Amino acid sequence: MPPTGYRRQTTTTPRQTPHLRYPAKVPARRPSSLRIVLPLLALALSATILAVPLTLAYIHLRQVSQHGGPVSFHTQDFQFTIPRDHFFSDSLSGAALLTSHFIQALNLPAFSIELLVDRCTSAWPMTWTPTGMDFMTWRALIFPVYCLPFWYLVGFGFDASSTPTASANPITAPLCDILSSP
Repeated sequence: MPPTGYRRQTTTTPRQTPHLRYPAKVPARRPSSLRIVLPLLALALSATILAVPLTLAYIHLRQVSQHGGPVSFHTQDFQFTIPRDHFFSDSLSGAALLTSHFIQALNLPAFSIELLVDRCTSAWPMTWTPTGMDFMTWRALIFPVYCLPFWYLVGFGFDASSTPTASANPITAPLCDILSSP
């Protein structure tokens, strides 16, 4: 019996080692996984949809403001004044009012998460929102976050259907044919 730590030396002939002369094949770089890209894309799209009107309204309020004072709107029936320290929050509320329905449509599965949150709080049957924030602004901000697990699972499904073994499975084969057709 050889002592511990002893390596047995083997001799090989040149015919046995041609596969050792070349380095192992490095697998081709896989494209980015959809289970990561899809949630990030949905989050970025929702943020952009909200950020554009928010920025435009905020810049407009800053430009209309004279010497950093409040901005006043007058009509025949009422007068509305926005103090300088409320420019951002009022711009956010206005942008959320404009874009909230589209963000909710993009992140439709977030309603189920919101239902669970509402059931766990004392707000049921109403929608729970943080104090001082209306529900449209809250939904525009939180629905993309609530929907991240959904978009992850959708991306995971697309990744799984694009593997070679997915096309051999009788359940996923029709989906693979649809996805691979031009």
